[in-house]
Amino acid sequence: MTQFSARTARRFLIIKAAKEMLKEIEMAGLDNIKFAAENGISIVGPYLQGSSPQRKAELKRDLGYLLSLGVTGDMLLDEVARQMPELAPIMTGNEAYRKCEIRKLEQFLKEG
Repeated sequence: MTQFSARTARRFLIIKAAKEMLKEIEMAGLDNIKFAAENGISIVGPYLQGSSPQRKAELKRDLGYLLSLGVTGDMLLDEVARQMPELAPIMTGNEAYRKCEIRKLEQFLKEG
């Protein structure tokens, strides 16, 4: 695989993963998500933990694959913010909140 095709594949997978997260955000209600995030309540943790066991396995597989391609939690959160500008100030404005969300992603992947 050439570097260009690897970058293209990685970009496609980031967009796809962000879209999956956005579906869940929309189902939960944007106002509820914004309220939680503005008050320092994780939106990534409940999304990951509230999934069925089958969905959790899929998420772990997909996120693990993204990490193996060099995709970081920052890249994923940036794409979520790009696709949903209403969340951009929350996802990019508060560094402590952002780090907490990335830790939630990492913890989820480390779980057995």
